[in-house]
Amino acid sequence: MNLTIERDEAAQELDRMTRHRDAALELAEERRWGWILANINAFQREQALQEQLEELQVEHHQLNNCLFPIPHPILRYPNVGGPQVTEADEEEEDM
Repeated sequence: MNLTIERDEAAQELDRMTRHRDAALELAEERRWGWILANINAFQREQALQEQLEELQVEHHQLNNCLFPIPHPILRYPNVGGPQVTEADEEEEDM
């Protein structure tokens, strides 16, 4: 009778350990999937933020160009009226 009780106790302990192992494996699998999904979400968020940053940089440059336009250099020989800028030859300056 003692052997039967010990066998039943051992079977119960084996069942308990098997359930515990299965729960641990399930938890590990859930954590692994959570980690994978978190990385995917982080990558997608990074891509979205990068696109937003690029759009904002373009908008910033456009606004900066409106506020502080780059002056165009004066044409050397413009076809229309306005200041004429010509370069003198070095020989003419010496005279």
